[in-house]
Amino acid sequence: LYEEAGLGELVALPAVAEGTEPAWHMYVVRDEHADELIAALAHAGVEARAQYRIAVHRQPAMARWGAAAHLPATDRLARTNVAIPMSPVLTAEQANEVVEAVRAAVVSGPPVKPAPSTTTAEANRA
Repeated sequence: LYEEAGLGELVALPAVAEGTEPAWHMYVVRDEHADELIAALAHAGVEARAQYRIAVHRQPAMARWGAAAHLPATDRLARTNVAIPMSPVLTAEQANEVVEAVRAAVVSGPPVKPAPSTTTAEANRA
């Protein structure tokens, strides 16, 4: 549904190997500004989250084996992934709503953070 709704024009979609049919339990896209995208989607009421933000070879349990590993693609994928809503009952209308929220976030760019002297309440009134 997401591909048909144009999500691939905005973020990198998961690749599906030829001859396979995925059973999506998660739909993970990639964007260089993943954390900002997640925040913008939350602001729009769309639940999204990072999955495995720390690459496996960098996790404490793997330090013994992976500390010296140079895996730039793995690091990039860990840094840029965003899991968006996925369900067997996801409708085309819901997918379109998510895509439009992504579009608004990508077009507007990363959110501007208030200056350190500005309180949250003051920022909300602006």
